[in-house]
Amino acid sequence: MNILLAVLIMTLLYTWAGNPSTTIDQVLEGAPAYEAGVLSGDRVLAVSGIETTEWTEVVSRINQAGEEVTLTVKRGAETLQLTIPTYVNEDGRHVIGITCRLQHSVWKAFRYSLAVTGDFMRSMRDFFVQLFTGKASSDDVVGV
Repeated sequence: MNILLAVLIMTLLYTWAGNPSTTIDQVLEGAPAYEAGVLSGDRVLAVSGIETTEWTEVVSRINQAGEEVTLTVKRGAETLQLTIPTYVNEDGRHVIGITCRLQHSVWKAFRYSLAVTGDFMRSMRDFFVQLFTGKASSDDVVGV
């Protein structure tokens, strides 16, 4: 019952806060993406030829691309390929100057809540296995 309650609460929170989509919300003026012609509303289909369905994939692949990245975007009925130079931000990541649009979808929030709950439960299971097999100690359970 507690797990179901956790999923329900997270679903409500993620629906309210929004879930990242692969649709571009803002393009920073003067940034490489702006100069390459990326527009708000473009939907990222692929980064460097690799299909993307989640914003985290877009960010990760841009960072891994190095000095230049090719975005495949859907703009209306058109599919465009844009080659964009990256720059290194203050966090040391390669970026191009875009942000994602948030979706307020109950279904996506529910799916994400299930995934997060599953990840948390797997982490707990793995820790208990390590604890009982001696690969982790009780010192790992409490703070110092």
